[in-house]
Amino acid sequence: MTRRSWDRNSSARFVAWHPEWWVYAVAAVAWVVMVMRSLGSENGGGAADHESGPGEMAGMAGMAMPASADGFSAVWSAASGHWVLMVAAMMLPVVAPQVRTVALRSVWSRRQRSAAAFVVAYAVVWVVAGAALITVLAVLDVEPPGTRWLIATLLLAAVWQVSAPRRRFLRRCGSLRLREASGLPADLNCLRVGARAGGRCLVTCGPLMLSMVASHSLLLMAGLLGVMLSERSRGPDPVRRAGRPLEAWVIAGFAAVASIALVSS
Repeated sequence: MTRRSWDRNSSARFVAWHPEWWVYAVAAVAWVVMVMRSLGSENGGGAADHESGPGEMAGMAGMAMPASADGFSAVWSAASGHWVLMVAAMMLPVVAPQVRTVALRSVWSRRQRSAAAFVVAYAVVWVVAGAALITVLAVLDVEPPGTRWLIATLLLAAVWQVSAPRRRFLRRCGSLRLREASGLPADLNCLRVGARAGGRCLVTCGPLMLSMVASHSLLLMAGLLGVMLSERSRGPDPVRRAGRPLEAWVIAGFAAVASIALVSS
């Protein structure tokens, strides 16, 4: 076998065993877009946004009510765009193992179709939840959440991380019941499973994402993503990985950093 054919077969083998590769690719693109936006904000007149918060970790988010937005539609669209990017960057890597499971359990000819249906339904749950939050904040004309909001939500997330209700929800996260194998019934089943996974993930990870309403910090986003991935690194058994105190202490540490930034500002 030639080297070229070996490399081609290796690539095909990787894609076959990792049908979720494109989920990570979408998440990577979202990260790149946010990094470019952050750099553009720093270089093109975004200084006012950074002046409103004590440091990058506790920076004010344009997520709820961007200061430069004129009118409800501009506020809503800007905040929604940020939320969608944040969900893609943070939640798609978390759900990627489940996407792989859905694809591998599907008929070979429709692996990617099943995976795509699952991801679409999962993402819709998060997008709808974010749209509802943004709409409430915009309608009520709420001021942009600041550092105190960030600290409070991080502490709430730390407590929620080790709570008994969250452990119960997390134990169900690995449950993927795929019944129909082909056709429209299989598509609907993948959509239902994806929506169910999105709902459970919204409950278990919602407080962490809520804290991002008050921060533009990509460093904090990366840290919180690391927390979520660390919790899931103990393997597919949700009983073993549910509610470890290690991640809760890390989240509380982020809150402590934000508190120090608030006091020193």
